[in-house]
Amino acid sequence: MKKLIGFIVLAFFVFSCGKGIAPDETYLSKRIMVFGVGIYATGTVDDDKIIRAANVMAQYLDNDENGAVDDANVVNKLIENKACVVITPDADSPVFPPSIPCNYYQDLYENEIKVNGSSPSEGFDATLEEVLHLISHHGYAYAYPEVFGMISYGENSGSAMTNAMDAARGGFSNSIPDSYPSEAWYTYKDDTCNYICQASEYFYWSLTTKLGLQEYSGRSDEFADEWKVTSSTNFASKDTEMNAILSKTGAYSGYSYEIPDASPDTNYTPTNFSVETVSRP
Repeated sequence: MKKLIGFIVLAFFVFSCGKGIAPDETYLSKRIMVFGVGIYATGTVDDDKIIRAANVMAQYLDNDENGAVDDANVVNKLIENKACVVITPDADSPVFPPSIPCNYYQDLYENEIKVNGSSPSEGFDATLEEVLHLISHHGYAYAYPEVFGMISYGENSGSAMTNAMDAARGGFSNSIPDSYPSEAWYTYKDDTCNYICQASEYFYWSLTTKLGLQEYSGRSDEFADEWKVTSSTNFASKDTEMNAILSKTGAYSGYSYEIPDASPDTNYTPTNFSVETVSRP
């Protein structure tokens, strides 16, 4: 149904909107570039929300905030894959297709961005999740497929991360199982999420839990059906394999990849980001 609606909306723009130019609220007319990776937004999205996304991306990619990316291989893959973040007001907001400047993009909605970060009163800042999905899926998975690859060819034949995920799910399953075993701690239930999607979600849950981003009051009750690890300490003892991967300890100590070890906050100190206007082609 969404595909059909999208076609109808596009047809309306082309044949019914003046000279065929999309209205500003549907056109990606704003952007911030972060180390060559784009964050694009439609015209009505508040600049502060776009800047929040840029700060989070910058701190994930330059975690020590010295002004240079921590892992150039990851950023190069994001650029090579032409991956970007696209911010719209909400899930029902259309985007004029010709204005999308990237091959792969991650949706982020303005109404789920918390410019001051997550809190009990404001709720979870989805920027921390959606930006990380882009970085893990189109950066780490391509730069280090033996460690972070998201494709499985069968039980225990995927990457180190997918093998760890299979253990967290209580065994290998290429799709969402009818039920998870009692010992599983990663129990995602959305049956539209394929194995690659499951791996991307697992990376997100693992890293944000390790960094303490899920630990504000009341948060664990919100994700109990999906992720049964409630703190960084709990993660280190429960998911020992993924913790070793993200900590680069044990068998992973000799690998060259870099992983954030500090939580993104509200400001990236080397740069005060500002929003620029994108010219229409």
